[in-house]
Amino acid sequence: NKGVPPPRILRSTDGVTFEPVPQDPGTFLGDLETLDGIDMNSFRSVTAYNGRLYVTAGRIRGDGVLLEAANPAGGNDNFRMVSPPGMRVYELKPFNGFLYIGTYDPVEGYSVVKTDATGTPPYTFIPVVTDGGFAQPLYSRAAVSMHIFEGRLYVGTDRPAEVIRIAPDDSWDLIVGTPRETPDGMKSPLSGFGPGFDYAMNGHIWRMQDYDGWLYVGTMDQSTAWKEIPFINDMFEPYMGFDLFTTPDGEHFTMITRTGFDHKLDYGVRTFASTPYGLFLGTANEYYGTRVFRGMHGEVYTVHLP
Repeated sequence: NKGVPPPRILRSTDGVTFEPVPQDPGTFLGDLETLDGIDMNSFRSVTAYNGRLYVTAGRIRGDGVLLEAANPAGGNDNFRMVSPPGMRVYELKPFNGFLYIGTYDPVEGYSVVKTDATGTPPYTFIPVVTDGGFAQPLYSRAAVSMHIFEGRLYVGTDRPAEVIRIAPDDSWDLIVGTPRETPDGMKSPLSGFGPGFDYAMNGHIWRMQDYDGWLYVGTMDQSTAWKEIPFINDMFEPYMGFDLFTTPDGEHFTMITRTGFDHKLDYGVRTFASTPYGLFLGTANEYYGTRVFRGMHGEVYTVHLP
């Protein structure tokens, strides 16, 4: 928003103490208000590729432009925009020697593209999946999550919530979603699940993480948004709360919870962390505060964060 300071990037060398990188007035990062016609309200996806830091900067909902820094600790003019005009970047993941990008496009549907980030910006981006994965009649607008599992790149999308899987040769499978004709032939969901794991109120596949040889997939469940609407609330209440599924092979899924472990206002899986102490899961809940769950050896522990 105009008149509001730009978003910040915090840096830590020990994981305990964090300080903002320099954003002095008169520099690229210090004057980061508008780029490519959109207001800069947030930094979202962050990753390292070939010794440089890449981050999306853009709207509060997540889509924006791609920034690059060879010396991110220096802040200021060490950052630059490297995506072409008009491309709305959402998610980032290094894979198979390239930087893969999940885009946002409300008109044509999301794309997955890749770049080797060489040459003079804006860099060249090679299409991998286009046109919202060719879903008909409804296509996903954004690729909002990416994770590598068993040597393949899994991509989760937004409304409808689908999962696709990209191989190293850039061929791709539909894992969760609606059957459709594509330029490569008919694709049906290998898991047998339709959009949202067969629940239309799952808005998107928010986060994915592997742990102990299994892939975990968490959703954003829109059921909670109807909690104060009479009659509709009664219909959705049994299903409120995020959904969590897991698979050992990317195709055969088991449902862990459909109701956020019975915390119906925890409507989304916002983050994962795979650690020697278990798999940690952080939720989205602006009503009464978020929770952190830890799963290990078949047990689930909960910490509430007000």
